[in-house]
Order: sequence, then C-alpha cells, then structure tokens
Amino acid sequence: MKHLGAIGADLGAVACFFAKPWTVLAPEVLSIARGWLLNEAAIRLRAQGRLTEAVEPMRTGLNLCIGDWLLAAQAANNLSELELARGEISAAITAGEQAVTYADLSGRAIQKMNCRTTLADTLHQAGRRADAGRLFKDAEVWQAERQPEHRQRFSLAEFRHYSFLLSEAEHAAWQRLLTTLPADHPRESSQGALAWLGETRSDEASLSLIAACSAVSERARGSEVTSRELFVTEPSLLNIGLHHLTLAQVELYKSTSIAPTGAAEAEITAAVKNLRTASAMHHLPRGLLTRAWLRYLSGNKVGCHEDLDEAWEIAERGPMPLFQADIQLTRARLFRDRAALAEARRLIEKHGYHRRDGELEDAEAAARGWEETKPIQSSESLQAKPGLELNEDSMRDQVFISYSHRDKRLMEEFQIQLKPYLRARPITVWSDKQIASGAKWFDEIQAALAKTSVAVLLVSPDFLASDFIHEHELGPLLKEAEAGGVKILWVLLRECAYKETPLKDYQAVVSPPAKPLAEMKAERARAWVRICEEIKNAVNP
Repeated sequence: MKHLGAIGADLGAVACFFAKPWTVLAPEVLSIARGWLLNEAAIRLRAQGRLTEAVEPMRTGLNLCIGDWLLAAQAANNLSELELARGEISAAITAGEQAVTYADLSGRAIQKMNCRTTLADTLHQAGRRADAGRLFKDAEVWQAERQPEHRQRFSLAEFRHYSFLLSEAEHAAWQRLLTTLPADHPRESSQGALAWLGETRSDEASLSLIAACSAVSERARGSEVTSRELFVTEPSLLNIGLHHLTLAQVELYKSTSIAPTGAAEAEITAAVKNLRTASAMHHLPRGLLTRAWLRYLSGNKVGCHEDLDEAWEIAERGPMPLFQADIQLTRARLFRDRAALAEARRLIEKHGYHRRDGELEDAEAAARGWEETKPIQSSESLQAKPGLELNEDSMRDQVFISYSHRDKRLMEEFQIQLKPYLRARPITVWSDKQIASGAKWFDEIQAALAKTSVAVLLVSPDFLASDFIHEHELGPLLKEAEAGGVKILWVLLRECAYKETPLKDYQAVVSPPAKPLAEMKAERARAWVRICEEIKNAVNP
C-alpha cells in the first residue's frame, strides 16, 4: 500500500475479514482485532476517495479501540482527518481533541506529535491560526525533546506544518495575481504571466514573501537529506509526493515576485506523479490545484482546465467540499468566473472553511472590476418583455445528456450509437464535452439546460452521488419535467438506489431496468439502439 500504491488490492485483502463490507466482520475475527480491522478498511476507502463509505467503519472502529490508547489515538486521528476531508470541521476538531487526549494516555511521543499536527491542521482550516500555531509548536517540542534522533521526514505531519507556514505566502501570491495581472495579458506566450510578474515585482512585500518561501524550502530540503540518512527503506509514495508538492508550492509562491526557473514544473510533475501512483485520491486534488495554477501562469489554459476538471471529479465523488471550494475559488480567480466565485462563497460559509475568508474577500473585491458578462436569459424572462414573441419550439431544441465522468466509457459507446441519428435528423445533442476550453462551464451548462427539450440521464451510483448533478442538472430538469417543458429519458447503467429518488416516478428507457447496461454484453448494442430510437421519437413525436 505505501510503496506500490496498491490500495485496491490491499482493500480486497481486508475485505476477506468482512461478512458484509464494510460494517459486519466475520464471526471468526477476534474481538481484539475488530476495531483495528474496521479502521484499516476505512483508511483504504478514504484513500480511494470513497469518504461516505469510510465513515461508519471508522467511527465504529474508534469505539472498539477505546481502552487501547495507542490504537484509540490512531483511530481518532484518522477519523479527524476523514471528517475534515468531508467538510465536517466541527466534528474533525472534536475527533482531533479526542486523539490528542488518547495519545497523551498512550505515552507515545510520536503519537502525541502526529495527533497535535492533525488537530492543528483542522484548526488552521477553521481559521483559528493562532491556536493552530501553538499546537504545531507543541508538536515540534515533543519531537525535539523525546525523539531528537528520529525526526519524522517525508511525513504528512511535516507537510501540514509546511502548509501552515506557507499559507500567508499563498495568500500574498493570490493578492499579487489579482491586483497586478492585466486582463489583456498574453497568457498564451511561452513565458506567460510568470515572466511579466517577475519583471514588475521587487518591493519589500515581495522580498518578505520570498524569504518565507525560502525558509520552508531550506527546511524541507534539509529533511530530505535527514530522511535518507535515517531510514533503510524508501519513504512512502504519498510522503514523497507531498514533499515534492511542498517544494512546488514554494516555487509557485515565489514566482509571483521573481522570474521562476524550471524547478516549479519539475517539482509539481514529480508531486502529481507520486500522488497518483500512491492512489491517494484524498490528496491528489492538492497537487492538481497547484499544477493548474502553474499551468495557467505559463500560458497553458487547456492543461489548467483539465487539472481543475479532474480535481472536481475526485472532490465531487468523495464528497470533499473543502477541495470543491478551493477549485471554485481557483477557477474564479484565474478565469474571472463570477458563478464559480459565488459557489466558492457558498461552500466556504456552509462548511466553516474560514482559512479562505481573506482570499475570498480579495477575490470578491477584484471581481467588482471584472468585465460584466451578459446574463443568460430564460424563456420566462424574455416572455416578460412586451412586444417580444417567442417560439417555444425554437427555444427548446436540444437533447441534454447528463452523466457522471466516472461513466465516460459507456457515455462514449452511447455517442457512437447516436451518431447516425444526428446525421439523418436535425437533432442537437449537448453534453459537457461541448464546453470549449476556457469557457465559463457553469454558464454553458445553464444555457444548455434552458434550451433542452429532451433530457437523457445515464444513471449510476456515481451519478446519484454527485452533488453537482443533483443540484445543477437533475433538480432543474425534473422541475422542468413537472411543468411539461422537458421530457425525461433515463437509462440504468449500473445498479444503484434510483428508487430512493424522484426517478422512480419516471419510466426507464430500457424497461423494466432489471439488468443494468454495464452488465449486458451482446445485448447492450441492441439496448443502445432502442434508446436512440426513443430519443428520436421524443424529439420528433
């Protein structure tokens, strides 16, 4: 798991101890191992980005570990990390405080340090910077006094502390980008915005930012040497990835003050590669967000969008709302996207993610100077204007395909089968694949929904689990269907809880949906043809 990134294989091994994953252990499992096994399963589920599934075994495992203070400290620490990833900051603080208490009872110095850094990181995300700083300092004291010869390196604890130390430099870097980068700057050039910023920044604030970054860089690179001297085995892929991510962030934050070298690109490439190989889905969005920012500044807007989209897929599935807030805030600042900025505010306020309050306020202040975009008008607002007559059929002339990116392969099969119908008839099909690079994706989706006459829903567990689909696609489409403006056609790709949703009241295209399409083999092509025929009939009744 640590050195090969084989999370799935390891989870398969752990599953052998369960009668019902991930809640009922096999009766043969000794009681002393039950809490530990539940926690092991939850850790692997979390690494795969399956946060919702990880909650119950992790909470149950903690309760079973009470009394064995070392195991209890580890379990509470893991639960705190999970709750933070889920955006439950208050619950994460409670679990973190439990972890510190249990770690102190265990008497293990390394556990005392780890649990304090976890709680410090959570307090940092909650905006309690002073409290977080005190805990990080306590953790260093424990480490220096109790284990001076075994400082943990390439560790998650180290990465958290570096992130804390770099947070003000990160904020300053965003401020500089928002206030100094002109709207018409040629970001597509080979040097891009980085060179422009490097030519214009040399004031005292810039020097202070560089000094803070350099201090972290020196400390991180020093830990690299110490790690190689102390450990016989190589550090884990996750820790190597986080180490490179720290160095990439250092170079990025410095680059808004001085012209960068190729170090930033080299470090972020290594970071994303190792985080991906480690199968650390609960950390990969960090690397993708940093790379997106660097790609944007270097003029690679296509790559920037790709990284933001991939990060969103991972965060949405978790769900990981703090990452979702970061993605929206990043998208807003880089592409002057007001809708993304509004969504970032909603997520930050909802989850108490007060670490980003200052950055949010800066972005909203900058947004007041952004060019106004023409709002998308619905047919209802147009009808309210006197003297303007609308042809409703001309307004709603599209087939809207809603799907989860996790079902991309089946979506591509569907598009191949649909192609002949597009040539033979004036059927306009829209999916998010039609969004051009650099376009305001949220606005594009809203515009497409306003023109939709037939909605095709490719339903799966990932589809139903997606908060974005639920709030911004499925909800509006079902509302329009009730009003008679949209016809719903839905297809069961994989077995899921559709009966717990309003879809139970709508007829599936392949009816009854006793066998999902993903389970079909030879008959799947015939099912796709039938679905395409249904679309044709719905568009041209």
